[in-house]
This record gives sequence, structure tokens and C-alpha cells, in this order.
Amino acid sequence: MHGRELSLKQEQTTTYLMECREGYLQVDTGYAQDYIAYRQFLEKQGIPLMSIRFLLLTHHHDDHAGYLNELTRDHPEVRIIAHARAEKLLKQGENNKRNGGGLLNRRIYLLFRLKQMLTPDWDLTFEPFELRDRDILVEEPVRELSAETGIEGLFLHTPGHSSDSISLLRYDGALFCGDLAANFLNWAGAHHATLFNEDVERLYDSWRRVLEFGARRVYPAHGAPFDAAVLREEIGYHRNEDLVTFF
Repeated sequence: MHGRELSLKQEQTTTYLMECREGYLQVDTGYAQDYIAYRQFLEKQGIPLMSIRFLLLTHHHDDHAGYLNELTRDHPEVRIIAHARAEKLLKQGENNKRNGGGLLNRRIYLLFRLKQMLTPDWDLTFEPFELRDRDILVEEPVRELSAETGIEGLFLHTPGHSSDSISLLRYDGALFCGDLAANFLNWAGAHHATLFNEDVERLYDSWRRVLEFGARRVYPAHGAPFDAAVLREEIGYHRNEDLVTFF
């Protein structure tokens, strides 16, 4: 089922909505402060909040789970789809700083520090959230949920940016991947990798995997959609030993 599709660019994160069985599946939230704009967007599009049946949380970070609590308070029936590793991380209420990793290069490191200076309240935290019995935890490397969602595709564990990263690869080749890849700050040397990664070599393994499964078009959380063939061209550009420690 691939009907109406919409995207909302928030402060940093693009949220996607696609029609599913009896409503919509949403990919990610934004920061907590994006919630008002999100509700206004739904109203403008004529989409009742209660029609959001599923929320795919690609990972636990503050710009992807920021208004998770507000959304579930106003709409407790929504079912969250997340990787099993996200459960403990969401309870902590902050981006995981225990898995190492770093920023892609020195230029991007300086841009991050500049952002911290300009927005001192940006501290990589969010209101802790506890997943509920009604939510769907993906523990397998690959899981199909078409019977539950009506979305024809696979939910894939795609670590590298974070240990709990998960992507939706529809059978038409559309890949909704959160921070598995990005189209942001390529001029600063990102080369379609998200700016921070716990393990960039594992990230490239995930790129190879989604390509093997048939990814054709990438819909990232940061930046415009792009042809998945670009991933194959840029695999291996970054190395773990070159990452710049941020935490």
C-alpha cells in the first residue's frame, strides 16, 4: 500500500508520513519544540492526529524522539515501532554517549561547537520515554510488518550511526532511514554520511545491506531525498580512526 505521502521539514529533522492501513505511518518526530508546528501541519493537511496509527522511531536521539511524549499523551493509541535496543536508551532521556564514535571531520566538529555556542540549551537530552505493551519492538535483523501496518516492505536493523538504528525499506525501493544516511553538509565533507557516527565502518556495512535488499531512493531525516546509487559510490570514504571525538 503506497498512497498519499507527505514530508514536514522541522528545525533539523524531516518527518515523513505515508498512508497505511486505516491511517498513516509516520517516520520520526523532531525536537520537542517542533510539536506545535507538527500539529499545525497535520491540521493544514486535513489529517486528524488520531489517524497516525504507527510511528517508526528510527533511533532514540533528541531530534528524532523529541516530542514523543507529547504525541503519545495526545494520542495514546499510536503504536511505536522501534528496535529493541531503543527501549533502554529512550528511558535514559539523552543521546547515548557510551558507544564511542565521533564527528566525521574537523570542519564538522567546529560547526557543531558553533551550534552549541549559538543554542546553549541544545544538550542532546529529551524527556525520557518508556515503551508500552502496545508498541512493536523489532529484535530481528529483518522483519516484515505488512500484516500489521499494510506497508509492503521490510524493517531492517541498520546500525552505525547508533546501535538502535532501524530503517523501513519498502518493496518499491524507497528507503526511510533516519540517520543511516543524510544529504546535509556534503560541502563540509559529509559525503552522505550523518555527521556523528558511533561506528562508521558498521554504517557502511548497513549501506551495503540496504543496497543488497534493493534500496533505490533514500529518504533521510536530514536533507533532500537522493538516489541510493550514491551510497555505493561513497562507501569507505570515512574511517573510524579519522572521527573527531565530540563527547
